[in-house]
Amino acid sequence: MNTKFKKGMKTRKAVLGANYLNAVKKNITKFDKKFQQFITEYVWENVWSNDNLTKRERSILHWLYWHLKEI
Repeated sequence: MNTKFKKGMKTRKAVLGANYLNAVKKNITKFDKKFQQFITEYVWENVWSNDNLTKRERSILHWLYWHLKEI
């Protein structure tokens, strides 16, 4: 595990909760292992771990984006 992955997992756990993360880890398959690593390193570490926005603000923008995309 590299530093980006560890930092991403810490952020992911803080946002989604330990129960959710444990369920994801338990159900990971050989097929999606690399995808989960990519998501953790690049989305959770690069995007969610930076300090430009709070996690609350980032979450609101995320949901707003998907809501507006459906309109």
